[in-house]
Amino acid sequence: MPNKWLKLFIYLSLTIISYLLLLNGCQISPKKLPPLPQDSAIQIYFNHNQAKGKEYLDPYRNIQRTGDNLEEVIIEQINKATSTLDIAVQEINLAKLAMAIVAKKQEGIKVRIVIENTYNLPLNKLNKKHGLAILKQANILQINHWKIVSKGKD
Repeated sequence: MPNKWLKLFIYLSLTIISYLLLLNGCQISPKKLPPLPQDSAIQIYFNHNQAKGKEYLDPYRNIQRTGDNLEEVIIEQINKATSTLDIAVQEINLAKLAMAIVAKKQEGIKVRIVIENTYNLPLNKLNKKHGLAILKQANILQINHWKIVSKGKD
């Protein structure tokens, strides 16, 4: 008799687990809301923005992603540079971003980039499509570990 109850218990457990998995797998995604209005002087972007219409195709992995395409947002700003382009970031690894920076230098724009010194990998350790490699080959990069404070007049 105990063997019969064990088989029944296993059968019921598997049935319940299967039902729960099926139920969760068939859920409808929550309705996306429209993006909130933004101030014209301050624009905010999120890499996990879940507002309606905030999807893009990731150019490196060819997958659909939810959120703002931060690389494109930054490239749009780089493309607006008319005399100088100053960038201070921890690291740059995105090829399209690096190519936009190199294009600005080739246009005659003064370009200065500072990145974190711990991300300064030698060129032979980088894939030729890595953003850092592209910048190094164009002789654009300045490596530092700066801490800066800017204080206005009181």
